[in-house]
Amino acid sequence: MKKKEENQRKEKLLRVQAEKRLGRNSNAANSLSDRDPGKFLHELNVHKIELEIQNEELHRLQAELEKSRAKYFDLYNLAPVGYFTLTEKGRILEANLTAVHLLGIEKCRFLEKPFSDFVTPEFQDEFYFHRRNVIKSGMQQACELKLLKKNGNSFFAHLESMPIRNVQNGINQIRTSIIDIHEKKQAMDAIKESAVQNELLLNSLPHPAMLIDKDRKILAANHLAKKNGAEIGGYWSSDFSRIKKPEFEGIFCLTDGEQNKQRLVTIVEDSNDAVTVLDLNGNIKAWNKRAEKIYGYSASEALKMTIFDLIPSRHKKETLNLLNDIKSGVLIQPFETRRLAKDGCLLDIRLTVTRLIQNEKIVAAATTERDITEYNRWLASIKELPQRIILAQEEERSRISQEIHSDFGQSLMALKMFVSMSASDLIKDNSQVTRVFEQVKDQLSRIIDKARDLSHELAPPSLKYIGLVEAIKKLIESAKYDKNLKIRFFHRNMSEMSFESKDIIIYRIVQEALHNIFKHAKATKARIKAMGLNSAFSLEITDNGKGFDPVKTRRSRGLGLDLMQEQAVLIHGALSIESQVGKGTTIKITVPIKERKKQ
Repeated sequence: MKKKEENQRKEKLLRVQAEKRLGRNSNAANSLSDRDPGKFLHELNVHKIELEIQNEELHRLQAELEKSRAKYFDLYNLAPVGYFTLTEKGRILEANLTAVHLLGIEKCRFLEKPFSDFVTPEFQDEFYFHRRNVIKSGMQQACELKLLKKNGNSFFAHLESMPIRNVQNGINQIRTSIIDIHEKKQAMDAIKESAVQNELLLNSLPHPAMLIDKDRKILAANHLAKKNGAEIGGYWSSDFSRIKKPEFEGIFCLTDGEQNKQRLVTIVEDSNDAVTVLDLNGNIKAWNKRAEKIYGYSASEALKMTIFDLIPSRHKKETLNLLNDIKSGVLIQPFETRRLAKDGCLLDIRLTVTRLIQNEKIVAAATTERDITEYNRWLASIKELPQRIILAQEEERSRISQEIHSDFGQSLMALKMFVSMSASDLIKDNSQVTRVFEQVKDQLSRIIDKARDLSHELAPPSLKYIGLVEAIKKLIESAKYDKNLKIRFFHRNMSEMSFESKDIIIYRIVQEALHNIFKHAKATKARIKAMGLNSAFSLEITDNGKGFDPVKTRRSRGLGLDLMQEQAVLIHGALSIESQVGKGTTIKITVPIKERKKQ
C-alpha cells in the first residue's frame, strides 16, 4: 500500500514538473472538454516532457553510476591488498589487480580454478579448515598460509575471509583479502633466531648475565640470571647483578675455558652480520665468514690487516676517535659509517661496538657490521619516487599537448577549411543548407578553441618564448575564475634570473595554488608576488579566503598541498603554508636560482 502511494506521489510530482516546464497548469487544461483537441494535444505535450525529464534523470543516474564504477576500480583493483572472491567450494570467481600481482599469473589463467592450487602442500590442511570455519561460523576468520607464485617461488601471506550471504540459499561465496607478510615473517624469524643466539651466548657465561636495552628492559637472560629472579620482558633492578654502574651497559665479558670459547666461536661464525675483533690499536684479531662475504677478504688476509685498511680516507679520523673512545671506556651507540671492500666498492655499514673486558680491563673491541648499502639505495629510490612521477607527468603532458596541437588541432583546421570551401559551392538561395554549414563551422571553431586551451594548459608554450612572468600573466588572464575574484601580480628582478628547467615547476605551483583559491578558498582577492634576489627566487601567494587548519588538511591529504610540496622539493626549494580558518592562506616558496650571466 505504501509503495503504491509513493508511486502515485512521484507520478503527481512528475506531472507538476512537466506542466511547469510546458508553461501551463492543469486547471486550464481541465477546463477543456475531453473531446477538445486542445486538451488531447496538452496531454501529449505533458507526456512528452515527462519522458524528457525521466530521460534526463536516467542520464544523471548513468553518470553517477560511471563515477561509482571508477571509484570501485580505484578502491578494489588498485587497493594495496589482494582481494579474491571464492565459491563455497573454494574456486576463484574474481580477483583484483593486486592479487594478480601477488600470484604473478594472468587473471584469466586462475579464474574458476581452486584457490588451493596456489597453496603449498604443507598448508593445504590449514586452508581447508580456514574455509570450513568461515562457512560453519558465518563470521570473519583469519590465518597465515604459504602461497605459490607462477615462477615456483613461495611467500607467506595473511588471509582474512568473510562469508557473503544469499538471502535465499545462505552462504554461497567467500571474500578473502591477502597481505604479503613474507618480509615480516622473515624479520620475525630473524628476531627469534637472534634471541636463541643471545640465550646461547649468555648461557656460556659462568655467572648471571642478561641482555638489556637502553631502557633497562631485559631482552634475554641465562639460566643463572633467571634463578636470581630475572624475567624476560621485565626490567633490570639495580639490586640485581654485581655490575651496578650504568657505563657497563652493552659489555660482553670474556671467560676462560675451552667449552665456552667454542660456543662463542660457533655463534660468531654463524652470525648473519660481519663480526670482527680489534685490539686497541685497530689490528684485526678475528674475522667471521659473513665478514669474508661482505668485504671480500679471507680470514687469513684480514688477520694481517688493520681496520684502517677498510676505511675511506675521509673516515679515518672518525675511526681514530672511535678507538680512543673505546680505550677511555666511553659507551659507543650504534651508528652508520662507510667501509671499503676488496673490489674497491664503497659500502654503507651499520656498526655496533662492544667492549671486551678481561680481568676488569678493556682489552679489545668486537664490532657487529651490517651491510645496509642496498637498503639505503632502496630508501633513496622511494624518496625520489614522487619527484620521478612529477617529471614523468610533465613529459607526458608535453607529449599529449604536442599531439593535440600538431595532429588533432591541424586535423580540425583542415576539416573547418573543407567545410568552408564546401559551403561556398552551395547554391546561395538554399538558406537552410547554408545555415547548417554555418552552425557546423561555429561548432568546429569552438572545438578548436577548446583543444588549443587544453594544449596550453597541459604544456604552456609561452614559457619557452616569453618567460615565466608573462606566462603567469597569461594564466591569470585566460583562467576561467570567478568574476568576483580579483588577482594582482607583482614581480621584481625577474629578468636577471636564469630559471633553466625550474620555471615549469614554479608555473605548476602557481597554477595549483590559483586552482585551490578558486575551488576551495571562496576568496575575493588574491595576490602573487615574485622576486629575484641574488641567487634566490621567492614566490608568495596570498588570498583573503576562508582559510583552513593546515594540520587537519595534511592528515586528509587534500587541496593538492602534498603535490606542491613534492614539486618544491624537486627544484630544491622550501615551501611553507600559513593559514587560519577565516583569515585566508599564504603560500611561500624559496628556490635557489642562478643569476643570468651578463653579456
